[in-house]
Amino acid sequence: MEINWSMPPPLRFMRQCHADWNQKKLSWNSVGFQFTTHGCSLSAALAEFAQFGYSLFRLSGGFNALFVHRDVAPFLGGAEVDEIFCFNRVWQDNVLRYLHWRLTDDWRRGSVEDALRHAWGNFTCYDWIFNISHIPFTLAV
Repeated sequence: MEINWSMPPPLRFMRQCHADWNQKKLSWNSVGFQFTTHGCSLSAALAEFAQFGYSLFRLSGGFNALFVHRDVAPFLGGAEVDEIFCFNRVWQDNVLRYLHWRLTDDWRRGSVEDALRHAWGNFTCYDWIFNISHIPFTLAV
């Protein structure tokens, strides 16, 4: 699964499906802007898939997360990979960041409460500026 690596654990970010998303994304891409608040974070994917018996197995290609079901995990040598380790590995490679590295680094190193509050404020402001505030997202820890 492709992950948005801009949100460090334990931030759980998910952009919800919406009919306007693709049109807005293409419109802004055509003038050189790429949306930051897309897809989902690693922690959000883990929380969603855990409900169905899946856990993080490894990174694939360095940046995509690969999940396996608990019924298959023993045949692969287990599957409980540390999400913080995986995030930090991608973070060090410095390739797939959609936010300024200092912002994500502050969220990564600071308190969870501050990270959640700052991310919420930044994302809602960002969405308003790009006229996508009607497209819902969830952000939690």
